[in-house]
Amino acid sequence: MVSYMKKLFPCRYMFWTDYGAYPGVFRANMDGSDDEQIIYDDIVSPYGLAIDYAGKYINVMTIK
Repeated sequence: MVSYMKKLFPCRYMFWTDYGAYPGVFRANMDGSDDEQIIYDDIVSPYGLAIDYAGKYINVMTIK
């Protein structure tokens, strides 16, 4: 398992992982607008997220 950390902005987003053709971590506004891929480098099979709201970090679990 490989873990990635990413600094978060204020918690007004939803986050998800995708391990299809373009594996990575994505975020969007709570209404679904402005979706973007925020982690895409050297990530193969992301399958879980843990969000640290106090520290404003996202921890991504992968299988590698």
